[in-house]
Amino acid sequence: MNSKFNQLLSMKNLRDIQKTEILVQMEQASKNKDKDKDKDKETLLRLTKQLRSIS
Repeated sequence: MNSKFNQLLSMKNLRDIQKTEILVQMEQASKNKDKDKDKDKETLLRLTKQLRSIS
């Protein structure tokens, strides 16, 4: 039972790490001062879909 709990905990921690990485990427894309705003919107949409799939 303890190993199952540890496995579930590590899966949760991995999801939390993935969410944090995606949120950081989203923040960087939203602060991006590039001239290509369409690319930034596409990036934010892609990251939002990834975040939803993890949650």
